[in-house]
Amino acid sequence: MPLSLALLIFSLSSPPQKVVEDRCATMQARLDTATAKPPPQTEMSHLYSGIVIVTATQPFCMGWTVVTVFRDQDFHWALRRTSVGHDLTIAPDEHWAYSTACPAIIDWLERLERLPIRFGIGPIRQAPKSRKSVRVPVLDGTEYTVRGYGWVTQPSGAPASLSLSSNDGEVAAWTRGLLQATVPCWTAG
Repeated sequence: MPLSLALLIFSLSSPPQKVVEDRCATMQARLDTATAKPPPQTEMSHLYSGIVIVTATQPFCMGWTVVTVFRDQDFHWALRRTSVGHDLTIAPDEHWAYSTACPAIIDWLERLERLPIRFGIGPIRQAPKSRKSVRVPVLDGTEYTVRGYGWVTQPSGAPASLSLSSNDGEVAAWTRGLLQATVPCWTAG
């Protein structure tokens, strides 16, 4: 009997194998849990509200970092960083940073407000003028997302949400810069 036929007969007679857990679904569930966690518990916890969520997701579901930005009514900022590495069975690692002890937080949040990003649907009424060359998109690498929820206000005063994602360019540079500038600011939660 040929070897391939023997292997086929053996595989048909062996018990069914357990399906390996979907790594990406597990990672996404934990990412959703990390972003839904409430603001920090401090003596002024009732004053903090969530403003921005920043995520850095590794390719092939190999881990992620979430930074959630909170603000109180006196414009004190609290950042919670939650990370999970390639071994998703390990509990997320959580750290905190506060603008009162880390001026880099305010500097980088101000830079976020100045990102020169538009919707890019134009030109609306005129033929396109010569444009500088468009960069080829990076197809792999860490995906960076900056998401505001309820913090964007329209001229009417109505809230809106905004989300920017990229693994290259200004969004990626801002996120990497924030994470690097705040390295000395994090304390274990």
